Amino acid sequence: MIWRIIIISLACLVYHSAAFAEDIYFGQSAAGANNGSSCANQLSAAAFNTAGNWGAGAGKVSAGDTVYLCGTITGRLNVQASGNAGNVITITAAAGGATLDMQSTSNFVAFSFNAFQYITVDGLTGDARAGNTTYPFRVINLAPGVTDSTPSFAFYANTGGEGHLAIRHIEITGSGGSSSLTNQEGGVYLQVAAVGDVEFSYNWIHGVNAGTKLNTTGLACWSATGTTSYTDGCNIHHNLIQYMAHDGIRAGSNASLHDNDLTGVDGSGHSDSLLCQSGNYCAIYNNYVYSSADQNIYINNLDNSYRGHLRIYNNVINSDPGFGIVLDAEGGASSVLDDVVIAHNTFYTQSASALRVVNRGQVTNLAMLNNIFGTTSDISYRSVELTANTTIMNSSSWDYNVYSTASANYPQIAVWGASQYTRAQLQAVSPARETHGAVGIPTYVNAGANDFHLASGDTLAKNTGVNLSAPYSFLTADKDGLSRPQGSAWDIGAYEFDQGGSGQSPNPPGASYTSGNRASTGIRPLAHAGQRPVR
Repeated sequence: MIWRIIIISLACLVYHSAAFAEDIYFGQSAAGANNGSSCANQLSAAAFNTAGNWGAGAGKVSAGDTVYLCGTITGRLNVQASGNAGNVITITAAAGGATLDMQSTSNFVAFSFNAFQYITVDGLTGDARAGNTTYPFRVINLAPGVTDSTPSFAFYANTGGEGHLAIRHIEITGSGGSSSLTNQEGGVYLQVAAVGDVEFSYNWIHGVNAGTKLNTTGLACWSATGTTSYTDGCNIHHNLIQYMAHDGIRAGSNASLHDNDLTGVDGSGHSDSLLCQSGNYCAIYNNYVYSSADQNIYINNLDNSYRGHLRIYNNVINSDPGFGIVLDAEGGASSVLDDVVIAHNTFYTQSASALRVVNRGQVTNLAMLNNIFGTTSDISYRSVELTANTTIMNSSSWDYNVYSTASANYPQIAVWGASQYTRAQLQAVSPARETHGAVGIPTYVNAGANDFHLASGDTLAKNTGVNLSAPYSFLTADKDGLSRPQGSAWDIGAYEFDQGGSGQSPNPPGASYTSGNRASTGIRPLAHAGQRPVR
């Protein structure tokens, strides 16, 4: 009897919560009955920004409610209350769509989370990475700041109190500004400190075209939950970032940047397509970066202290000019990047090194395994460039990589300290490196069409990798989600050859696809911690 009463009571609580959830409509100005019951009777943007219209009571925005935005809104929107773990506040577009027009105003914020939590902003549809560029929820005319201290933001959280936030299916666009600014944030800025739990997914941030870029950073998400998780801070996935003159995506600790496409990120001389900055437990995987420049993937440490547990895998890089991956412990003599795993990446072409360690600070316990290091076109660089104070994790942690014979400095493939190395010379050092490494150019399905899946006739990368499941279980699936191995051994590079098909996924990087195709799956936050080889 007691259990029956408890169950009935819980059911009543759930019913009570659901029964009193409301749909409330806001637009630029009040309309009709001004009661928020529909767009025809919408409340104004000024009412949205009034704390008295949020909280308990009918007609007020509270936990579990859905806010619909109607038409074009030109003023700033400031959230005024939090949802809770069981009942987030959802903000979406009404049936006719919603547009936040920033009117090319510098030093302006379109939407502020205003220190509140459990807020989801979701346009519900739109996925430019998959070819669907129709977004019901848009932020337009984003203008960069005139100086570094006056940026404009489409979405903003910076009190340290925000967290449990989601931004999905939003188009954000603008143009102009100076590419010479050294630290232009702009775009989307989410500083959530120890609270974390931020998702940014299926969004499209872009300038006009390659000649008319948006001179801001696309997204910056800063969190430091203090845990060993790669996802409880910022989970950034399935976004398309195009035509940016500054960084594409920046994140710090406890972050996963995965399944994003980035193109045309260049112009400032320090444009980083994907950046983990001064973070612990940061993973960059399953991304495609193409036709960008500067550093395509940049891992740095601005602090004169330890940062570590960094994972870079299953990425495809095709950007000339530019570096592939850069590791930079720039904070001082005691600045350290430790436990860095670089595995199963496919570099097709880049002008500078596929992997470069900058000569400051220390990079320790580095692993480089099962990568395809493609063509490095600039004779000033080798495929892999390490400093003298770079240490390799163990005797088998630099092996099973493929190096392009078309690189400008071939047969030299690496620099370590003051010495240059061919593959044979690396194999002669003690302990030997690249004992199972290879040189040549893999055969792809259609590299000219950006399809870097291994072709059926490939003999260089197919079935020639090392099984990494024991030290790194997160590597048991390829960029498409296909399990490794499919053949007699693991394949080298981002893609496993599909023995059950033609070897070509229906979805090469940058191609359109639908949710039923294999490559559209992949929201797979993985456990990267605690999977480190014994030294």
